[in-house]
Amino acid sequence: QLARNLGKEVMDPEIVVAILVAGCILLGLILFGTIFLFVVAIVQRNINRQQQTFLSSVTHELRSPLASVQLSFETLLQRKLDLETQRKILAMGIADVERLSHLVDQILISARLDRGIYKFDTFEPIRLQTAINLAAERILYLDREIEARIQLDRASELTIRTSRNAFSLIIGNLLENAVKYSPPRSPI
Repeated sequence: QLARNLGKEVMDPEIVVAILVAGCILLGLILFGTIFLFVVAIVQRNINRQQQTFLSSVTHELRSPLASVQLSFETLLQRKLDLETQRKILAMGIADVERLSHLVDQILISARLDRGIYKFDTFEPIRLQTAINLAAERILYLDREIEARIQLDRASELTIRTSRNAFSLIIGNLLENAVKYSPPRSPI
């Protein structure tokens, strides 16, 4: 009789509905967890791919000026060159060292931004013309005539209130891209 009572309670519709609801909830949680883990894995894979692309790009960008500086020094050591040629080679080496220094500075800023060490939260008035001229000076290694190529459509006295570091970084990147991806001697 106890077995019959137990069987009867298990077959009670309320208990069956409760078990089905609990099972559906558990199945839903498992499904949600699986989808969540799948999305996280895709995001992680994309982050890893971006990191590999970044490292590859940075490695290439750092190797170019290093190879050039090395070649300059090897040429100076192995050949007897006239003074003018030596000066030209040294000037190219200095330009490559400036380029390398600029790249390292950008990498350091990027790393500090990622860690939250470097912030762009101090705002001050900045003359647009001054910011552009400073940015142009930093990329002279790309184009010695860049200052002559820059044409400012706004008044040279235009002042904006912004983060000096952030604005300098933005203007520098814009000018660098303009030099790299526009025809030589074209206006910027």
